[in-house]
Amino acid sequence: MRRRLPDQGGPAAKRQKGGGGGGEGAGGEAAAGGRFDYGAVQELSTGLAGVLLTCSLQRENSARKEAVPLLQRYLAAAARQAAAPPAGEAPPAQGAAPAAEAAEAAAAAADAAAGDAAAGEAAAGEPGAQQQLHLAPIKLACRGVAVFKLASSTHQGDAAAGLATAAVAALVRDVEGGAQARLTHVHRLVPVQTTCALERDALAEAGGRLAALVAAAVRAEAGAAQGGGSGSEPAGKLTFGIAVKHRVLESPGQKAAAAAAAAAATAAASAEGEAHAGAAPPDAAQAAPQALDRGGIISALAGGFEGALRRQHGLAAAVDLKSPSWVLVVEAVPAGGALYAALAALPRDLCVLKPKLHIRAVGRGAGA
Repeated sequence: MRRRLPDQGGPAAKRQKGGGGGGEGAGGEAAAGGRFDYGAVQELSTGLAGVLLTCSLQRENSARKEAVPLLQRYLAAAARQAAAPPAGEAPPAQGAAPAAEAAEAAAAAADAAAGDAAAGEAAAGEPGAQQQLHLAPIKLACRGVAVFKLASSTHQGDAAAGLATAAVAALVRDVEGGAQARLTHVHRLVPVQTTCALERDALAEAGGRLAALVAAAVRAEAGAAQGGGSGSEPAGKLTFGIAVKHRVLESPGQKAAAAAAAAAATAAASAEGEAHAGAAPPDAAQAAPQALDRGGIISALAGGFEGALRRQHGLAAAVDLKSPSWVLVVEAVPAGGALYAALAALPRDLCVLKPKLHIRAVGRGAGA
């Protein structure tokens, strides 16, 4: 029997798949924070700023839909706060403000970040604001995680990294303080201050970029505590720990694939070395990318971070896993057929130390 058309009293036609779909598959990508920015995959090796979120498996689209509007509000509030002149640099109308009043004003501004973000929701939705601050999702080859590139016409490089960090930090503190309800689908939000290929030399170089951000933050904090400028030297040695989340090595199904890929790369390097008898075998081996394990990631990043702090910024640093003052977060993700690291250096108050080092959760679920 022939199926009747909808206008003939038959069942309604199937909904067309596309950007408006709300499913968790690829069909709903347009409704989950905008379409994927496929060009951003190439920027992962050179370094970009943004936000990473973790969620339950096959709930990536729901997590994007939940996180993007909230992040836009907090990014807009962080941008307004960054654009406002510091209390100490404001033109004095009736004499210079005392240091206590300046500190109190800064604390009040920080406490009112959530209220300002809610009040500025309409402003964040304006066309001009959307053009200046946009979160573009990046296509990944794994589940349970999503990465957004912060595209901004006014914030680039370290400024974009600082903006993402300020927005996520304000959101985490609001959730911890009860000003913001815990999220349903999102487990954790991590500010992405820089990215790099998951290789030893690239991680060491990225550690130097994180060291510059930490050195600036430490000196600014020391200057505020001593009543001086941002160039004040901190007292004591800086301590840090490293939190690594390697989803490729931690997934049983992908672990075998990673091992097979590493074996294939080693075999290819050996074949190339035999074909070119005059070439040095170490150079051929180094030319093939090698998948680093957790220990290799920690060693490369810690060496680059500590070395840059000591040589370029004159700060002494040491690893302390029990009570670090800073936590270097490493999220290893696959994209475009390669492995990359999303990195952030976070102060201790934003992180949990046990059972594992990581940024504080903003979701109701415990998994991340």
